[in-house]
Amino acid sequence: MGRTILIFAIWVLLGNSITYAQGGLANNGPKIIHPANTSLPVAQAKVVLSKMTSESRQDSLPRENEPPQITSGTLSFNKLVVASDVDQTHSVIAGDLNGDGNLDVAATDYVDGAVFWYENDGNGGFVTHMLDHNLVGAYPSHVADVDLDGDTDVLACGYDSDTVVWYENDGRGNFIRRDVDTTANGAHSVVTADLDEDGDIDLLTSNQDAGTVTWYENDGGSNFTRHVIDNTAGGAKRADFADVDNDDDLDVVAGSNYVDEIAWYENDGNQEFTKRVIDSSVNGAYFVFPADLDNDGNVDVLTASQYDHSIRLYSNDGSGNFSVQLIDNNAEGARSVIAADLDGDGDLDPISCSVNDDTVGWYENQGDGTFTQRAVDSFADGAYGVFAVDFEPDGDVDEQDLARFLEAFGTADCRVFPES
Repeated sequence: MGRTILIFAIWVLLGNSITYAQGGLANNGPKIIHPANTSLPVAQAKVVLSKMTSESRQDSLPRENEPPQITSGTLSFNKLVVASDVDQTHSVIAGDLNGDGNLDVAATDYVDGAVFWYENDGNGGFVTHMLDHNLVGAYPSHVADVDLDGDTDVLACGYDSDTVVWYENDGRGNFIRRDVDTTANGAHSVVTADLDEDGDIDLLTSNQDAGTVTWYENDGGSNFTRHVIDNTAGGAKRADFADVDNDDDLDVVAGSNYVDEIAWYENDGNQEFTKRVIDSSVNGAYFVFPADLDNDGNVDVLTASQYDHSIRLYSNDGSGNFSVQLIDNNAEGARSVIAADLDGDGDLDPISCSVNDDTVGWYENQGDGTFTQRAVDSFADGAYGVFAVDFEPDGDVDEQDLARFLEAFGTADCRVFPES
C-alpha cells in the first residue's frame, strides 16, 4: 500500500467561487502535523485538503463537480474543500481535536474575528464548530498539548487586538479560552516548544508591528511570563525553534519583512540569546522553516520572500554558518514554505504557496543539492499557507514525529515529516 500525505492549503478567492465534490479522507491517525501561520488581507478564503498518493495517477483535468486529481511527476493530488466561507483566513492547522482518532482542522477568520474548528466525521465530511467569536483580527494559529493533559489544544493570535491566546481542550473538542498576552503588538506567528527544558510547553511569537521576537515561559501551570528576544526585528513575520548550532538546546530562527532580514538567535542554554544575521538582503522576508534538507544532520533554513518572489535554502555547516541557494525566484508573492518527504526517497522536499501566481508548488529534492519544480495546484487563487500531514496505513500516531518542537518539527503548517 502506498503512502498518503495530506497537504492542507488556504487561499483567497480572487474571482468567482470554485467548488469541488468532496473526496474520501483516509480514516487513519495523523503521523505528523506542522502548522503554517499565514496572512493575507483579501476577500474570501478556502480551506483545502489535497490528498496525495504515490500509486495513482491521472493526467486529464476533472469534469465539473468531480474531485480534481492534480498530477505532478509520479505523484497525484486529490483536492477536497473543507470550508469556503472563512473571511480572509490567515492560518489553517490540523490535529485530533476531539479524541476520535480522525484528523480535524482549525482555521482563523480575520474579518469576523473568529476561530473555527472542523470536525472530521471519518468519511470525508467536516462539521463546523465555532471555537472563538471574539478574537479581533484572528491571524496565526497552532496546535500543541499546552497543559500536557494528553489532548490537543489550539493556540491563536489576534493581530488587530494584539492578543496571544490558547484554547484549553477538555479532550472532547470543548474549549476554554486562556489569554496569554493582550499587549503583543501585531502578533503574527505562534509556535511551541520546551525552550527552557523544564518539562512544560513554552510559546514563541513574532510581532510584526512591534518588531519583536518574543518567548513566553510556562511556569508549569500554564501561566506565562514574556521575554523579548529581539526588539529590532522590523516587521517580524515568522519565528520558529531549532537547534541550529548542535549544542543540544533550542535556538530561534526568524524572518523580518520590513528590514529584509533572516536571522537566528543563539541560545546559551540559559535562554540568553545572541543575534546572528543569516541574510540581510532578502526583499520582504516572510516565512522561515528549519529542517535538514541535505541530510547532513544539521538544521538548515528554508525561506519564502514576498517581494523578490523567492524560495531559498540556507545550508548550515553545523556551527550556525550558512550558505545560500536560490531554489525558485518566480514564486510570485511567496508567503510560506515547509518541507516533507513527498516522494518517499528519504529526503525532504520543499512545499510552498505563492499568492500572486495562485500556486501551491513542491520542489523535488534530488538528494544532490538540486531541486526540480513541480506543482500541486496552479489554480489556487491567492495561495497563502500550507502544512502537511503524513498518514501511515496502521493508523498509529507516531509520538516522536509529533514532537519535533513538541508537535511536528517544531508547522507544514507541520513540521518535519519522516517521511519527512
